[in-house]
Amino acid sequence: MKCYTWPSRARQKSLLVALPSSILYTDQTLELKTIKASFLARILSIFRVTRAILYPGLEDKGRDLRVLRKLLEYSLTPPHLKRKLHPLTRTLKYAGLMQPLRLPNHELPLRPVKGVVIDGYVEACTEHICRVFLGELGYGVIENRGYKPGDVVTVSLRGVKGEEVLLEQASWGSIYTGFDITVVNNIGAYLKKLKGRGYVIIGATKEGECSHETFKKAISRALSRKGLVLIIGSPYHDILDYAPRSVLDYEVNTVPFQGTISVRSEEALLATLALINFYIREPG
Repeated sequence: MKCYTWPSRARQKSLLVALPSSILYTDQTLELKTIKASFLARILSIFRVTRAILYPGLEDKGRDLRVLRKLLEYSLTPPHLKRKLHPLTRTLKYAGLMQPLRLPNHELPLRPVKGVVIDGYVEACTEHICRVFLGELGYGVIENRGYKPGDVVTVSLRGVKGEEVLLEQASWGSIYTGFDITVVNNIGAYLKKLKGRGYVIIGATKEGECSHETFKKAISRALSRKGLVLIIGSPYHDILDYAPRSVLDYEVNTVPFQGTISVRSEEALLATLALINFYIREPG
């Protein structure tokens, strides 16, 4: 069975991940927090997560929530648009250390090719035409359909007329271009709401079950419903410190018989998403 295709498709069933802000708590400097956030963005993107749900961690009392959100948003932004959308701030001081995601919408063609899809930045508009920044490809023009300066638009190249690149409105369709970000204050209440909407809630914890049967049952149930939500705990607090057991459908241990006294939140995230991805055999 061939398991590599490019570009990959977005998941047919939503995969949501809940992460505490204090996942950055053990990183004492902004430089280290930036590197950690970059690693998280890579993990979430590799496994085609649909949405990252950020909630306040008990260790940091939510202080790193804004930092984590900003760094993830920066990482998700196509490289050619970063300077347009993210003015240099203290939070982004070390953003140059973040590893590129290389998502489909992050890869620019070397030259204007008819039909290629790109995310552009609307710089200026007249009543009928907008000027769109396309990174190293320069600028293009598109019919004004209510755009305003500062908008990010997905466009396709219709052709080149003289020195002008002609654009038209487009979409990435079913291609995976990264995850959305939601911030919530009460993760327990939010998970209860998602459960009511048809999501299956899985909590990753060392106290959870580690049988293949339980895990496969959880995945099978998620595939028959709206999707799956994975909640990860924080450095010094288990998931049950954030959400009541009644809201969890399954508690799983995806690192059985660990060789270290503890498994860090980002390590549990990687291990669990790798298993979920293995069992959900959706075509790319």
